[in-house]
Amino acid sequence: MPYLEGFDTDDGQFLFLEEYDFDFNMEEDCFLITPKSPRSLNSQFERESKVFMHPSCGFEEGTLLRLSSVTGSVTLPLEYDDRLLENCALIYAGTPGLNNLTPSVLSYEGKNACFQANKIKVETC
Repeated sequence: MPYLEGFDTDDGQFLFLEEYDFDFNMEEDCFLITPKSPRSLNSQFERESKVFMHPSCGFEEGTLLRLSSVTGSVTLPLEYDDRLLENCALIYAGTPGLNNLTPSVLSYEGKNACFQANKIKVETC
């Protein structure tokens, strides 16, 4: 069983990352969602090349959008997806340029990349 003997911390307890940015402006920022693509195994086959947002996002479908975070930016065309919440932008893992939006933060256990809780700004080009 993983971590049966505890975690690799001073007290053996789980330790949450402290580099979380709690300053979120609901009028200007979007949550970035980065799941695996449903049409490929990771990214070695056909890659996605769009950003998906709810139709009420305020941008016309097909518009080129500049998505930016504190670590960088990427430009992608918009496709609507009414399954998403209005304050979310979905970009599938493997999309060229996606890593520009995510920090180089590693988890404390296993040295895995942490993509959770990223906020981005969305604007037309």
